[in-house]
Amino acid sequence: AYIEQIGKTGNGWGEHESLSPQADGNERLIMGLRSKLGVSLRALEERFGRPLDAEKLANFEKSEHVTVAGDRLTLTEEGWLLADYIARELSL
Repeated sequence: AYIEQIGKTGNGWGEHESLSPQADGNERLIMGLRSKLGVSLRALEERFGRPLDAEKLANFEKSEHVTVAGDRLTLTEEGWLLADYIARELSL
């Protein structure tokens, strides 16, 4: 089926899903937090139409689970263990 799909469409995707801006922003947050580069707060704000919850973000910084350097939000070593929880708490 995979090879057949490549022959038909040029890629192996079986289906395509369009996401709302909020769902797309949440996906970007989740995937960005899982990368060493982190995620751009500016890009998230543009996607969500508002910034992340400043109080929650400050609490995660204070507990040393995330760092904010310039525009980049990244998980600390301790934060990696709570990545799903942090993403869920910060998502909109």
